[in-house]
Amino acid sequence: MRVHSTSSDRLGIRETRAQLSDVLNKAAAGEATIVTRNGEAVAAVIPMDGYHALEDADIKRLAGHDDLYRLRVGDDRLAYAVCDGELVVLVVKVGHRRDVCRAQ
Repeated sequence: MRVHSTSSDRLGIRETRAQLSDVLNKAAAGEATIVTRNGEAVAAVIPMDGYHALEDADIKRLAGHDDLYRLRVGDDRLAYAVCDGELVVLVVKVGHRRDVCRAQ
C-alpha cells in the first residue's frame, strides 16, 4: 500500500461518487484515495490489506499530545502524525522502548 498520496489521489465527495468504480479499482490495485469535503480530508478508500493491518495494529494517541500517535510492534514503538490526510513519520530514534523512551 502506498502511504504518500499525490494531488490526483484526492477527490471531492461528488467526484468520488461519480468515479466510485475507478476508486475501488485503484484500491484493489493497492492505491489509496483521499476523499475531501470542502477541501478537507474526511475519509480514505484504502486496499483491504491496509485495512486489515490497521485492525491488527496496536495504535494509541501519545499522552499529552493531540496530534501524535504511537504504533506498537512487539517491543518496538513508532511515533507518527497525520497531517492533512497524509502520514508523516519522523524517525528520531530506533531501538527497544526501554532505551528509546528514557530521557537522556
